[in-house]
Amino acid sequence: MHSFQVNDLTCGHCVATVEKAVKGVDADAIVKIDLATHKVDIESRKPVSQFAQAIESAGYTGNWWVSGDTRGALMPLALGT
Repeated sequence: MHSFQVNDLTCGHCVATVEKAVKGVDADAIVKIDLATHKVDIESRKPVSQFAQAIESAGYTGNWWVSGDTRGALMPLALGT
């Protein structure tokens, strides 16, 4: 699983945009987005870098957790590319 902290998720439209970006990378991905915590979890075999690039290209900033562990280090989206 890939976990992201997407700072600028502020509304349902943002959620839909991020989900569309993720599905553009992997249509079969399971996406869980928590608007209140700005957390995006993605279950997919595709590399984290592809999702980081897609989320950033959709206009959002944030970080991803190294190895998907939310207790681990956070890396900026741009470093996932």
